[in-house]
Formats: sequence, C-alpha cells, structure tokens
Amino acid sequence: MPVIKERKSVHDILPDDVSSNDLLQDSEEDMEEVIYKYLGWRLIIWSRTLSSTAWHKYCLVDVKDIIVNNLVHIAFLHEFGGSDTTLKTLYTSIPTLSTDGSNSFYMTSKVKQMDQDFCVMMFDIRVGHLKCFTSSLSKNSLFKTNYPVTCPIT
Repeated sequence: MPVIKERKSVHDILPDDVSSNDLLQDSEEDMEEVIYKYLGWRLIIWSRTLSSTAWHKYCLVDVKDIIVNNLVHIAFLHEFGGSDTTLKTLYTSIPTLSTDGSNSFYMTSKVKQMDQDFCVMMFDIRVGHLKCFTSSLSKNSLFKTNYPVTCPIT
C-alpha cells in the first residue's frame, strides 16, 4: 500500500496572505554574516531514460581531480590569469554537456567574477583532463565568428 504524505498548503507556510501585496519588505531581524571558504567547483552529471521514473548519477567531476599537464594549456592559464592561475582559482560557470557523444563538457571561465573577458574550456569526463580552450574572449566578441579556437566546439 503506498504511503500518502500530507502536503502543506501555502497558508501553513506563510504567516499572512501576501498575494495582494505590491511590496514585500526584508526582515528587520539581524542577519548573521556567514563567510564561506571557496573550495573550487564540482559538476554532477545525471542521466535519465524517457521511461524511467528517476535520475541516475552518471558521474561527478571535481576541479581538484582535473589534470592540466599539457604545456600549451598551462601556458594559456598563466597568460590568461597570471602565473599563479589554476583551474580552481578561475570563476567557472555555465556547464554544458557535449551532444556529440564525446563524454566532454564545456564551461566558461573568468579570472575575476566581474571581468568581461572569459574563455571556454572543454573537459574530458573519462580521463579527467582539460582537452582544449578558446582564446580569451569578451562579451563584445561573443557573437563574432572569427575568433581563434583551439578545439572543436560541438
């Protein structure tokens, strides 16, 4: 026999009906400042078949496990962000899984969070390596088609 769980209504969660409000004020309570230590990034890739009722973890990729041993890639990282730049120190976002079956994913990376310049990096999931990258781009050059790419963007 299936277990039936009672779902809380919105009225049980919210103290007042706020649907008629045009403005909601922040809480007046003192908020404790929390400082987080940056530990890098990780990416969890999930898969699901159409007939399935659940997602299954395909793999976990952690920045500390990715190897950058190609001298060209190391030189690029140092040119892009300075001699102490590593994959972990970059601000990385927008993970995109490759659709060509190559077990690769792409991510954009910046040296500083508010920078306009960025690059796109391609990572191999199977071997945990940085495969390739684009040259430094800026948001103004994003839609130009003549920037140099050192790997196939699929």
